Amino acid sequence: MTQAPPARAAGESNPARKHAHRPDQTADGMFRKIQPHEYVCSTWFERDRAHVSLSTPKGRVVFELWDDDVLGAIESGYLKTPRVPRPGDHDWQPSAVQYAIDMGLIPPR
Repeated sequence: MTQAPPARAAGESNPARKHAHRPDQTADGMFRKIQPHEYVCSTWFERDRAHVSLSTPKGRVVFELWDDDVLGAIESGYLKTPRVPRPGDHDWQPSAVQYAIDMGLIPPR
């Protein structure tokens, strides 16, 4: 029969978790800044439909644009189209990161 761990007082942290290392934290426990190349861009284009989104490596959505919003961002110059034939998600990623910075959604580099 296993023994239950001792009860902790309210507000007392678990000492085993205190020193657990997470990849998004520095050694002193502070969260590290997400680097621009780490953001994940997802795009989808089909005839009259368009979708561009940017998220953190952990899946938190930074922005998501659909249809007219994508075209408006491109026409206004905030979202630059990649200069390659048949651009993929990785081609749109730098433009999407810059768009998020310009809109104040993520901190500047």
